[in-house]
Amino acid sequence: MDKMTRKQKRKKENEINYFGEFSKIKNHFFKDLNKKLAIVKDKRNQNYVTYTPEIILFTVIMKNVSGIVSMNKMTKILIMTP
Repeated sequence: MDKMTRKQKRKKENEINYFGEFSKIKNHFFKDLNKKLAIVKDKRNQNYVTYTPEIILFTVIMKNVSGIVSMNKMTKILIMTP
């Protein structure tokens, strides 16, 4: 067996559609995940709330699933995405 080089590993990782893979798993094993996230109580002052807890929690889950290390990196990726 040939050992995979770092360059080959990076190329293989870049080809993975993390969101698509996560969606398949979520739909198969966690069909009601969005409903459960929607019922999370929000104790923040409602005058300052821009995003619902459901959106915030799902964003953090996607950050972790896709292997993004920091929220700053995620922001950069989201800004660069058309």
